[in-house]
Amino acid sequence: MPPAAIPLPLSRAAWIAAALLLAGLAHGLLPLELPVRKGLALLVGIGVLWLSEALPLAVTALLVPLGALAVTFNDLNEAAEEHRNDILAIEAVGVTIGMGMRCCSHES
Repeated sequence: MPPAAIPLPLSRAAWIAAALLLAGLAHGLLPLELPVRKGLALLVGIGVLWLSEALPLAVTALLVPLGALAVTFNDLNEAAEEHRNDILAIEAVGVTIGMGMRCCSHES
């Protein structure tokens, strides 16, 4: 069983605002090339959300590919082409079925 999260003194909205602010500062103030600034802004923003747990970790994890898609402005098929793999699809289906069976079993 994972340990309970340590409550942080700021509210959820304050952490989300801090993540957006720090990501904007990383993107706007660093003297680096544009793709590097975009990547660092995404890393900083998602990192703050992950560490603060302002959003559930599953939601924060889903923001990583969505954020990467947003900052690169690629087509969805083009962005997912490298990561498309039959083995990963079979594993994801197996995990989903296993979780569904565990959740919906009516054993007493």
